[in-house]
Amino acid sequence: MKGRDVHRELRVPLYDAVLGGEVSFPGPNGSTLTLKIPPETQGGSQLRLTGQGLPRARGQAGDLYVRLQIELPTNLTEKERSLFRQLAELRAHRHAES
Repeated sequence: MKGRDVHRELRVPLYDAVLGGEVSFPGPNGSTLTLKIPPETQGGSQLRLTGQGLPRARGQAGDLYVRLQIELPTNLTEKERSLFRQLAELRAHRHAES
């Protein structure tokens, strides 16, 4: 926390980081906030929610800064592993052609 600004980390699913999506979480004042995650967001990226930090006696509240941690899936099925291998092969071929 810095002044009225609040900083926090938020774990987001890999799929939302890659494809884009929305994640809901409790805000500093107890309300539920929704964060829109742009496609291809990198781990460690920081997004700002204006006016969602700590309130002031008069005027606008501080901001909420959210640093994203990408949550990798666990307990993958063989089909899921196979799909990740296919994706890795596609990416390798793409880079080889560049």
